[in-house]
Amino acid sequence: MTFVLKLLAAIFAAGVLLVGCVVPPPPSLPPACVDDGADPDSEALLAGAEALCHQAFDLADATGIADTNALNQAIYDSLRWACQLVPDNTNILEAAVFCLTRRELFEEAYGLTQGYLARNPDNLTAHLAAVRCAEAADKPEIAAEHCAVIYAANPDDRAREGTLIRLYFLSKQDDAAFETMRAAFARNPDAISKSLPSRWAVASASQEKNFEKALRCVALALDFWEVPSERSFMWMVAGECYLELERIPEAIDAFHNAYEEKNENVRAIQRLGALYVQHPEVADRIDRTLAESKQADIAKLLLQATLQQRTDKPAAFATLREAYARSMRDGYFPGEFFYLWQVELLDPEQHGAEMAVLLKEAIAVHPASPEIQNTLAYLWAERGENLDEANTLISKALVVVPENAAYQDTKGWVLFKLDRPFEAIQYLTKAAERLPNEPLILDHAGDALSSVGYKEEAVWLWKKSNQIAPNPLIETKIAEQ
Repeated sequence: MTFVLKLLAAIFAAGVLLVGCVVPPPPSLPPACVDDGADPDSEALLAGAEALCHQAFDLADATGIADTNALNQAIYDSLRWACQLVPDNTNILEAAVFCLTRRELFEEAYGLTQGYLARNPDNLTAHLAAVRCAEAADKPEIAAEHCAVIYAANPDDRAREGTLIRLYFLSKQDDAAFETMRAAFARNPDAISKSLPSRWAVASASQEKNFEKALRCVALALDFWEVPSERSFMWMVAGECYLELERIPEAIDAFHNAYEEKNENVRAIQRLGALYVQHPEVADRIDRTLAESKQADIAKLLLQATLQQRTDKPAAFATLREAYARSMRDGYFPGEFFYLWQVELLDPEQHGAEMAVLLKEAIAVHPASPEIQNTLAYLWAERGENLDEANTLISKALVVVPENAAYQDTKGWVLFKLDRPFEAIQYLTKAAERLPNEPLILDHAGDALSSVGYKEEAVWLWKKSNQIAPNPLIETKIAEQ
């Protein structure tokens, strides 16, 4: 019998032992097989490697084995020998890496990729396997090295481009990440490249709380973007970062720039209004800054409305109406949030009809705004008016933002008012799952469940709502069950 056949016989004999719960000893592999690269029977060698891989996977799936260390060692030995049998076979390497990473044997998996790459340094499949192993082992710097090789071979691979930037940031190689983004934009100055620093600016500020890094991303994004709305958004991010860093003068400039890029950005003025109140020492600076705006008169009115809103909402509403009139005289409609701001200042019970007029006017100007669609649909549901039209509006909003819990609540509430409670429950319970601490949504879901006989579930939701925000009306509903 040839040596290879003896090897296969040993492998399969070892495989029979898998029926029990004892870890079988891996088959012995004489050094001659590993060292003899001139073996002509390549098919037999591949069959042996595949058998070893199968044994490793069977071991990985085995149950009832107490000695985990011995099991892992047996798995690793089988896969290591499989890779030695066919040292240049990428399929065997990938199978080995997959099995080892399943067992969280990341160092061992990475070692196999390095052995392969020592002989095949340009093999991208092996580099990709190395990326996965290194990242799983929490070694982003090593993962970045291999990812850079893959990306250099195909710089038009946008997915790999994003992965490389992420790995650079994870491994604290910020300069390399920024250089990669610049190179990407120089090569493909499209929306994908432009959005890279924008997305990292938001992630750095909101998730990492690394505001200096976020500001570097903002600066790069502003170099890329020419669209006013995008630039305005980036200046808003910068303003928030400056506030977190207590760099108030720079925050003022950033919010002013956000307003200058897009005069409809009333949120920028609202942030300046908050600074006006919280930091009286910079009030003069804010006044001077807004006096230099392209729409200085309107900017001053918006700031005035921001300040009035704290103590006198009717006065703030009147000021916004004056700003609206001036905007129209200047030939442009305000942004969607300007209309929503006006509506926020009104009491639905006293000014519900006026709110509906304002929102219909807003939809005429911004027909694709899901926020305006949702606001008007909910207002109509609360008032029991135009329910079919309200249902159409909120359905359009959910097409744009299907996972928005507030919109799902509106949809369910409209359906409930349309006397379609079973359909309503589908939306209201989803909304309650996504926002479990929102008392109004819990109350709505309770109402819908109660209407179809699910009394216990309804009471549970009402009690939870009442715990968060005590409400005599909800207490009455609970008492009546």
